[in-house]
Amino acid sequence: MAHSIHIGKADSVRARSIVACLLSGALRCVLRCVRMRAFLCVLLCSLVPLAQAVEMRSVATHAILYDAPSTQATPLYIALRGTPLENVTQQAGWRKVREPGGKLGWVEEKSTSSKRTLIVTANKADIRSKPEDAAPLVFEANKSVLLELVEPATPVNGWLKVRHADGAGGYVRLSQVWGY
Repeated sequence: MAHSIHIGKADSVRARSIVACLLSGALRCVLRCVRMRAFLCVLLCSLVPLAQAVEMRSVATHAILYDAPSTQATPLYIALRGTPLENVTQQAGWRKVREPGGKLGWVEEKSTSSKRTLIVTANKADIRSKPEDAAPLVFEANKSVLLELVEPATPVNGWLKVRHADGAGGYVRLSQVWGY
């Protein structure tokens, strides 16, 4: 059974005013939320570059990567000296890292170095004298060759300054290497 309440004309006007106030308050609240969401969106978007900043390391000496942060854990594979590693997290003398093939593992902190290296992922990477496609070719590096990152600053138009173990240096396209 439906119940209804009879509202007189004066009550009806007051009720409409109350509803209008509630709606305008709700609208203000919605607008405040929209503004807050816009603010949060801008704030979060401004943090994206920070979130994308990746700490890279390299293997100082041959290192065993384990499935957990302990020498008692299962060894997964060996990373050779100079292999670039992406630091995912760290805890008590251990680093959880991603190796160039994308596999995750734990490595002892003492086995890593802050020296930055890159590994060629293209079949052949052109190392040029300037960060330009038209610049003279200094040398070509085959897939899996390690290069030292000379200037770990922001890439220049998609180019990184590198040096080969034999001392030759130049610029390589960011898209041809892994480890930046």
